[in-house]
Amino acid sequence: PYTLEAKRAAADLLRRAIALDPNYARAWTDLAGELNTLADITKRDDYLRDARVAIERAIALAPDRAHGYLGRAAILEMHFQDWAAVRRDLDRAFALEPNNPRVMAALAFALSWQGRVPEAIEAYERVLDVDPLRENALTSLAYLWLY
Repeated sequence: PYTLEAKRAAADLLRRAIALDPNYARAWTDLAGELNTLADITKRDDYLRDARVAIERAIALAPDRAHGYLGRAAILEMHFQDWAAVRRDLDRAFALEPNNPRVMAALAFALSWQGRVPEAIEAYERVLDVDPLRENALTSLAYLWLY
């Protein structure tokens, strides 16, 4: 569930996983995601600071994987609206994993938030070519077609 308690519990479980294996990059990425959401819900700076530390650790551990760059792009988008930095991270993620539907959908989402609707529609259509049942892409594409 998307509740404050559930997000805190998830962050605590991820911290326990990291304590067992501090070099598990994906756990650092997931922790950053939970902390990013907690920062958004609570508006607490310590959650945002810790999310940024966690995502930088994830990228340092796995610079050749897309998940860290996706996570950093989410933080930059949600809290800073730094579109140039978001685009750099999404481009890096795409260069690493060009057929990853999560990467493709994140790029399409960023385009739509920037008001670049025709490009976003094309990007979501490419997502659906790779993953025809990707619900968030279907929903977002339908929304963009309506407006």
